[in-house]
Amino acid sequence: MKPLSPKLKTLFEALLLKRGIPLKIRFHYVKWLRYYLDFCQKYHYDRSNRETIQHFIEKLKEKRQSEQQRKQAFHAVSLYYEILSIERAKTKDIKSKTEGYSTQKRHLSKTEADWTPIYCDLGNEIKLRHYSPKTLAAYRGWTRQLQGFSRQRPRPTFLKPEKPDAITFTIRMCKRPLKGPWRGPKSLSGPRATPFVIPLKRDKPSIAGQL
Repeated sequence: MKPLSPKLKTLFEALLLKRGIPLKIRFHYVKWLRYYLDFCQKYHYDRSNRETIQHFIEKLKEKRQSEQQRKQAFHAVSLYYEILSIERAKTKDIKSKTEGYSTQKRHLSKTEADWTPIYCDLGNEIKLRHYSPKTLAAYRGWTRQLQGFSRQRPRPTFLKPEKPDAITFTIRMCKRPLKGPWRGPKSLSGPRATPFVIPLKRDKPSIAGQL
């Protein structure tokens, strides 16, 4: 008779403790489970099929086991079925989450609109504002989610402002991220630019000065 695997033994003993099985009879529960697994392997029964337990109980009856022993064996195998149900539920949950992530990735890959200019503008904005690379990565993640949400639709119109702000205007005028102090657009910083002088308001001469 083969011993239980370490994982199954740990799960089974934890379930015995959770169900309040007395410590002095837990050994018998482990023994009945080992008998059941050995019975399934010897007579080629499916250990996960709940109908197999009836054949196992009949075999114990043939071996002249008492009714109390058969009830204890039935309870031990029932706990084993409960462990199998819990493990199936966990596997199903992990599989559904994996399929959800795969579906989300497929939605992102189906987007046919050209979002390259948006990512370029986003990188320029982050560099101009001197934000950290982590901020850029976070903003790119949100942009990818928006791209996946839009799917086959073209680039959203709210990403095309009619009147750009001062920073966007500066990027468009300079054609590159700024690496030094801001000097203004080229039209105002060239050699032929006429300086703008604010006229000063002169005070009127007083009457005492005219005398």
